[in-house]
Amino acid sequence: MSEDLSKLHVLLLDDNRNFLSILRSVLRDFGIRDIVEFTSPVAALEYLRNTPVHIALIDLAMPEMNGLEFADRVRRMTDAANPFMPMIMITGHADRSLVQKVINHGIEGLLVKPLRPSALKDRIVALASRPRHYVRTKTGYFGPDRRRRDDPAYSGGERRKDELAEKIRRPGVVNDMPNPKWIPVGTAKRPQDEHDTFIID
Repeated sequence: MSEDLSKLHVLLLDDNRNFLSILRSVLRDFGIRDIVEFTSPVAALEYLRNTPVHIALIDLAMPEMNGLEFADRVRRMTDAANPFMPMIMITGHADRSLVQKVINHGIEGLLVKPLRPSALKDRIVALASRPRHYVRTKTGYFGPDRRRRDDPAYSGGERRKDELAEKIRRPGVVNDMPNPKWIPVGTAKRPQDEHDTFIID
């Protein structure tokens, strides 16, 4: 079944204008028309204070601040128009260390250049149709909840058994952006494996 992505408002952030042009063309092929582009992370942050964005595609290596620093700033903003905005990082390389950093900064996906349009579309469709709940932990993490649901068949250790979190019911990506409901939860369960929610392409 074809997914209608025409309602999405997508932010592109990359200091390479040529790559921004390529991304814009790819997104338009997906049916996305509401696209805003930035080469400056600072300007993008200011935009996000006033305008709700459904999904952001961000570069890793940028001169003013890198993509991880940008994502951290977004997740710590107290006046963001959409604090639940999913982010997909695009980079020229990826290793296990980067994957872990991306997860820890509350980023939902990682794609590697050269970009395959089908991989990008799959990730956008997944984020738009199956938005995650968000959590805020005692250690300062705010972002998508990557913990597994209770699984009676799982017999491993609880790596976060002492870490309490607030679970935030995030709204649908397109139809009902904030305000969310804050729902207290008990002990956080075993987190998902690193690659469960990522496309490394």
